[in-house]
Amino acid sequence: MNALEYALGPVTSKWGSERAKNGHPKPFNLKYVEIGNENFGSVYQQHYNYFYKAIKAKYPQITTIACTDPGMREAFKHNDLAGIKEPIQTIDEHFYESPDFFYKNATRYDSYDRKGPKVYVGEYAVKKWDNSLKGNLEAALAEAAFKTGFERNADIVRLSSLAPTFVNDHDRTWNPDLITYNNHQSFGSPSYQVEKLFSNNIPDRVLPEIVEHSGYKLNTPEKGIGMVGFSNPTAYCQYKNIVIHLGDTTFTDTQLFDTATLNKRNANGWIVDRRAINLNFSPQFLKQAQTIGWKNFTLSLKAKADTLYDIDAFSILFYKTGASAYYQWNIGQWGRFNWLQWHDKKGYESYFGQQPGHVKAGHWYNVKIQVKNDSVFCWLDGRLIHQVKKPQKVTPGIFSCAGVNTDGVIILKIVNPTSTSRFIPVDIQHSKYNYRNAHVEVISGNPEDSNSFAQPLKIAPTSLNIKIPGNLFKYQFVPYSVTVIRLIPLQH
Repeated sequence: MNALEYALGPVTSKWGSERAKNGHPKPFNLKYVEIGNENFGSVYQQHYNYFYKAIKAKYPQITTIACTDPGMREAFKHNDLAGIKEPIQTIDEHFYESPDFFYKNATRYDSYDRKGPKVYVGEYAVKKWDNSLKGNLEAALAEAAFKTGFERNADIVRLSSLAPTFVNDHDRTWNPDLITYNNHQSFGSPSYQVEKLFSNNIPDRVLPEIVEHSGYKLNTPEKGIGMVGFSNPTAYCQYKNIVIHLGDTTFTDTQLFDTATLNKRNANGWIVDRRAINLNFSPQFLKQAQTIGWKNFTLSLKAKADTLYDIDAFSILFYKTGASAYYQWNIGQWGRFNWLQWHDKKGYESYFGQQPGHVKAGHWYNVKIQVKNDSVFCWLDGRLIHQVKKPQKVTPGIFSCAGVNTDGVIILKIVNPTSTSRFIPVDIQHSKYNYRNAHVEVISGNPEDSNSFAQPLKIAPTSLNIKIPGNLFKYQFVPYSVTVIRLIPLQH
């Protein structure tokens, strides 16, 4: 409350007078205050009520923002914040995910409850959790597709911000970031260039738009084979009594694994102490498995965590779809979730199943995972946790949003993340204005390209003015591109 008084209080108040002494007698134009950041659970929700009442009593003009659980990936439901009894004006959602996630969620807000709270997408970025991705055009295109959903649903999505913004090139604790600097240089990432392009072309009013034959589709799940691996970078876990049921045949651990793998276990099975291990199948088992086939199989084992850390408890790799591509069940992640994740060959990971849950240290859990046709089932101590379809990777298509200014200028934003040019008709024949001129800005390039100190504008907008034949015209949207077209009415 002292900080709010410093920002908004009169110069006669204690902290308002300090603001005036520091050279700013006029109150700041502060409009929003978030109560917390990435807080969750019953204690936070109870405390939100106290803060809301205190803020509104003194500064009723402030719009308050409530945290949602940063681990939640499903669409927001009012029950997620059931402990909050005061009004929820705006919610904050955070997403650090794969390109696939952002393409799938470009329509996320189309179905949000219009009678519910407004939305602030407070943090989002395409991220690899090994921290290797510093930002590239591929990431920026997926984020741009996601952003078209913000503008299309601007009645509820009031604010958004990519994060983080700044990073010192000598201290890259977190990647990616929008702007990289050292002691004498700086450059913006491709995501920064796209964010700037969107921000400089915000319309006064959203227009309804339809993209026909966009090319977007969900692909058939990738075929794979069973595997057994464990990844516990921050926890000490033990795994034993591993059994695979393949068709009508049951294989115990002594039948499953090669000699070197079997020699790594002790009386309590395989110990995974803040590391990752893969258990290698024996040649004999692989030969039998190839004959039987992996269409339907069940993996059973026992698991115990002697210590529990914030990020993970049990992480079990069970289905391989390619080199470095696999399914993984994280049990008790962040102390509150059971996640099914799939990792693709590029090093991205996405969830395809999420349920609340946690585990206790010192208890041997019975874990059972079944892959059956196109579905995955997971049980913990006999209780069914997940029953979901295998993940379907996206083939992205064209993503777009449209708006108009009070002066009749129409602003079109079109994202083409595909490898082919798309020659697309643009139909604005229902407009009351006639159009013959347009200003176009395009960001395009190789999807793996990024910017650097040596080439700070390798991925950056180029612009041109064009003539169009009328309110129905065709335009070529180049591969891997974000295009903004400003259509200018004739009276201009």
